[in-house]
Amino acid sequence: MFSRCAKALVNVGNKDDGGHDRIIGLPLEIIPEVNPFAICAGEQFTLRVLFHGESLRNTKVVFVNKGRPRKLLSARTDSEGRAKLIVPAGGVWMATTIHMTRAPAGVDADWESLWASLTFEVPKDQRQAAGDVR
Repeated sequence: MFSRCAKALVNVGNKDDGGHDRIIGLPLEIIPEVNPFAICAGEQFTLRVLFHGESLRNTKVVFVNKGRPRKLLSARTDSEGRAKLIVPAGGVWMATTIHMTRAPAGVDADWESLWASLTFEVPKDQRQAAGDVR
């Protein structure tokens, strides 16, 4: 049994009215604790992973930059479900994780596979806009 739990953050205009950290109730959910639109390359981005509303610890989170899709970064969640990454470059990013559990009774499957993703954009600075992305 397979389910995808996808979220995308979209910044409209120059307004930062929060909402980036809103929990929407997906079975497996990635919640940014830092507004990705307010950070720059070289700064820390912290997110939290929840499974049915509870912190999911010791879970691998993979970070992918759209401009460098083969250069994967990863972090593990701590005891409170938090993962941290120093963002090396601006641009469009995706954080993703997978959680497997035994399938519920009555389902014709042995395992339930949940795949969560969060897509967001970190602003590019002038150096990055000129093409100097490491």
